Amino acid sequence: MREHACYKSAGISVRIATKTLVSGAEMECQQEGEQYPKTKRKRPSGAQYRKRRKEEEERRRREAILKYLESSSTANEVPSTSSSGDAVCSEPLDEMTHRSAASLSADGNMRLTTDSTLPVFSVAAETSSPVLPVEVKTDGPCAAGAADWPSYLGDTVRTVIVGRGPYQWQQEDYSKMKRKKPSGAQYRKRRKEEEERRKREAILKYLVSSSTADEVPSTSSSGALVCSGEQHFSWNILDEASEISSSAFPVEMETDELCPADPADWPSPLTDTVRTELVLRGPYQVPPDFVFPKRDGARSCQHLYFFRTLKNCEKVKRNWLIYSYKNNSLFCFCCKLFSTKTIHLVNGGLTDWKNATTLLNSHDRSPDHLRHLASWKEFELRLKAAEAVDKQEMTVLDDEKRWRAVLARLIAIVQSLAVRNMALRGDMEKLYCPSNGNFLKEVELLAQFDPIMKDHVHRVKSEYSHLSYLGKHIQNELIECIGAKVVATMVQEIKQSKYFSLILGCTPDVNHTEHLSVLIRIVTLGEDPQVKEHFMGFLETDEFTGQSLATLILQRLEDWQISFDDCRGQSYDNGANMRGKRQGVQATLLQKNPRALFVPCGAHTLSLVVADAAKSSNDAMGFFGVLQKLYSLFSASTHRWAILAKHVTITLKMWSETRWENRVEALKPLRYEVSGVREALLEVRSQTKDPVMKVEAQFLAEEVGSFRFLLCTVIWYDILNEIQHVSKVLQSETMQVSVAVNLLNQAEVALQSYRATGFVAAQSSAKDLCEEMNVEEVLTQKGLRSTDRLSSYESPDEPVHDALKNLEVNFFNMVVDSTIAVLKERFQTLGDVENKFGILSNFQSLPHQDLIEQAEVLGHALSCGGQSDLDGRELAQELQDLPDLPSQTFTALELLKFIQAKHFSEIYPNLWVALRIALTLPVTVASVECFSKSKLIKTYLRSTMCQERLSSLAVMSINPEVVGCISCDDVIEDMVGGCQR
Repeated sequence: MREHACYKSAGISVRIATKTLVSGAEMECQQEGEQYPKTKRKRPSGAQYRKRRKEEEERRRREAILKYLESSSTANEVPSTSSSGDAVCSEPLDEMTHRSAASLSADGNMRLTTDSTLPVFSVAAETSSPVLPVEVKTDGPCAAGAADWPSYLGDTVRTVIVGRGPYQWQQEDYSKMKRKKPSGAQYRKRRKEEEERRKREAILKYLVSSSTADEVPSTSSSGALVCSGEQHFSWNILDEASEISSSAFPVEMETDELCPADPADWPSPLTDTVRTELVLRGPYQVPPDFVFPKRDGARSCQHLYFFRTLKNCEKVKRNWLIYSYKNNSLFCFCCKLFSTKTIHLVNGGLTDWKNATTLLNSHDRSPDHLRHLASWKEFELRLKAAEAVDKQEMTVLDDEKRWRAVLARLIAIVQSLAVRNMALRGDMEKLYCPSNGNFLKEVELLAQFDPIMKDHVHRVKSEYSHLSYLGKHIQNELIECIGAKVVATMVQEIKQSKYFSLILGCTPDVNHTEHLSVLIRIVTLGEDPQVKEHFMGFLETDEFTGQSLATLILQRLEDWQISFDDCRGQSYDNGANMRGKRQGVQATLLQKNPRALFVPCGAHTLSLVVADAAKSSNDAMGFFGVLQKLYSLFSASTHRWAILAKHVTITLKMWSETRWENRVEALKPLRYEVSGVREALLEVRSQTKDPVMKVEAQFLAEEVGSFRFLLCTVIWYDILNEIQHVSKVLQSETMQVSVAVNLLNQAEVALQSYRATGFVAAQSSAKDLCEEMNVEEVLTQKGLRSTDRLSSYESPDEPVHDALKNLEVNFFNMVVDSTIAVLKERFQTLGDVENKFGILSNFQSLPHQDLIEQAEVLGHALSCGGQSDLDGRELAQELQDLPDLPSQTFTALELLKFIQAKHFSEIYPNLWVALRIALTLPVTVASVECFSKSKLIKTYLRSTMCQERLSSLAVMSINPEVVGCISCDDVIEDMVGGCQR
């Protein structure tokens, strides 16, 4: 500072000052050179160690200041190095050095650190040299190459590496691998540039470390050394300092990255900052077209090393495996971050290409690797939780975008009408006509508020443009394109999920034409796994034999390019052509793929259970006949229906022919408002003048008021109420086989309990109803049934003279016993499937040997022709190694979500596959029975609709969530590609 003050006042030549600076730099270099003698080093003493440590701290401090000077890029702040290579000083050194550590760390260029492996400087009042309590901020604290990571990874380095993940190599990174030897001119040019760079760095170091300078020089864009005053001197003056050797300055500038890309260049040990940066960056994925260099022999790294082949031939990518182009070796990303052991995949890298496959497979199953892999995934999830994604909206400007905007609005109108099952066309096809249909009405409504559609309608009305895109042919094209895009989206999701199940059902339309409904059930593989059932459309066929239906569905799967070998389940109704054991659809498909397990529809089977129970007793069938007569009497006349509504709040409902569990709704008025129904019948009898109706009302009033009818009502209501609850739950889209079997077991236990005490409870309830209607609690004996004897030695049936006992034996016991027996018989197939996959729900309570046996049974069930989806013994081991679950009653879906959330699919691959297959199995075909949608779309007035239009509209109506996800731009591109306009 004293020299510079003299220069300012006297105007002495700058050349002398520069020589002084260079001489000072030479003295500094000589002092540094004395610390490293050429003789054999001895163990330093305590004083020498402290001296060297102090000098090392001073050197790091100077490097930090120098890096800070070069990293600054704004005027009137700290010095930096310009693009031209000149030093520019825009702030006095004493002001910069007295800046507080908090202000420097808040700049964004420097930050404080607490890691022991990184330098931390503190302000010392007794020193006059500038001290910065900061570390220069770079993009990464350690090298990207695993081979260059520090041997001991600190928490900061490990945090940074896990945060950025294994480095993802780019194609330009590999251009550095094949380096050619520079020519002599290139070598001399590079050497000259390196000497010039080191010369400038040495002088800048000296200026920064000097305590006598007033200001710190910096480089300007003109290439001159500039101070904060008006003095300028050229870098040409430094030519006189050419005698300074570049080796005298052992300081090398750091790169902007916190950690290099190559794992061989990562520092060791890794700090938390470096580890976080590496995890955020992620492991680098080698491009598929990259050619690995060969070693002395003929062997080299192969792309197949980056994939692990499972038992089912499904390839799972080894995301943890990274390649070092520097060492031509492989590293384990997660073990490099967290492991302290000395293995090839952590330290030097794996280069044994001959045994690479065996070594990598062994490393896959290593407990240490699995533990480090879980730590990496957990760390990565925590780091990504704070990230946010911003969305931008695009504006429509030119004419092409205007047409795209118009088509996008038309597509949105078609989607809105199709999802709501509304007709598009009307009697006329002109705008602003009373009966032009819903499509044109939506266009008119949108034109009132949207400027783009308003301009388009104005052009059409004024005949400025002959293209309107509002006609019936465009509507059909839009419907076809949207339906095809929805199907393509679902097909892509099915392929990504790999495993699927088929659900088929026949649906009649208004023209009494049978359509085969196709539905595919999958399990998505996202962050939150979901069970989805995609309706793929209607298939029209003339033959409904098992062979023809199986051929039709296989042909359609081939058209969609979906492999039937990945089908793991099939579910149909209980028709003979569907579930036949010899010529049914399920038998034909099982011959082609034995792993496509057949699961009968639980809702249909439960309905047949009740139907079989009702047929077992004459009293049961007669009861429902009386119930149907009641509904027919009141529903045939509005006057009689008004009389019924005056006495009851729950109206009578027509009972279903096939869905027996829904008949509980028809029983509710008789169970809870039977007195009102009887009063309505008596009023109809007194007001009607039709003798037939009078007699029928009288008969029904007496029957409803009888103790026998009331007792049957209570019994049937209790049985159907229990069945209805199970049936409704079974029809859920996400229903699982294990949950369904548990529900059926609970229903069986409830029926057995009702068998013991239900008849007595029903008598009590029936007596209460009799008291409410003020009728006698008398059970009359009806005529006994006689049975012909088959042989002379057989004695006739002994009649039961007690009417109540007779009703209990011939009605209550027969109905309940038949329900329990048929329930076990018809659900035997579902129980067999559950026995194979039961290990996934009760593995926590199984002994070790039973666990292994059930795992092998499941593995055998999922094996065919030498191919297997999983390994049974590995599955048993994975179930034993599974960490403690948050709940002991995890379902298969909850367990799969837990594995996906923790990113444990690489650690437990067999369990991951088994859960996906178990969730893919359907329990009911309720979703595929599109009776309501078919009747809403193809009505009487729309009965001429073709098959393609019906199928496309049904796909959009039944899959509204997929329709909302497709892009209008993609639909427009498909439309333009299919028909050039």
